[in-house]
Amino acid sequence: MNDLIYCPLCKSSNTKKYSKYNSIPTFFSVEWLYNCNICQLIFAQPMPSDKELYSWYSSSLHNRNQPDPNSAEAIDFSKKLHSTRIELLLEYIDFDSINSVLDVGAGNAQFGFVLKKLYPKINYNTVELDKSLINKYGSWVNNNYIEIDSIVNKYDLVILNQVLEHINDPYKYLNKISSLMKKNSNIYVDTPYKDYLFK
Repeated sequence: MNDLIYCPLCKSSNTKKYSKYNSIPTFFSVEWLYNCNICQLIFAQPMPSDKELYSWYSSSLHNRNQPDPNSAEAIDFSKKLHSTRIELLLEYIDFDSINSVLDVGAGNAQFGFVLKKLYPKINYNTVELDKSLINKYGSWVNNNYIEIDSIVNKYDLVILNQVLEHINDPYKYLNKISSLMKKNSNIYVDTPYKDYLFK
């Protein structure tokens, strides 16, 4: 008899094997990708441990099949992309009333670069593990944290740009994030949808 595999997002057991997982074996013990028939999430099984994920994201290996995020082309692309995100957010958020932003998984932190050009008074903090990215941050980043558990401040806006799909327990993570948010604050969450089809 097969053990049921539960979706880490919606907790449904209505899942099926999707494909074999190809990874660097020294980092992950993942064997298969599964598809949830309810929420359509594609997820790893077994899920990587927190220790494996920390090792992966604190190294530069997670960027190995992508252009260097610190290259001029990547920086230019990031600035354009984040300009459009800020335009979208302006429809919902009055940035003149915001004092602090926490960008979780900030990558090359170009969201903050664009934001601080428009709103220089905003305190822009990041959560990023990758030292090759952190070492390139400029003065627009006020503080960088390696882990959210070390943060004691509360924020007016939290950015989770393509982060939740990398978290083992998104509910627990979002509860922690909510404890870092001021009353009447905002959160921006962006997750990919079936981008694995194009990789």
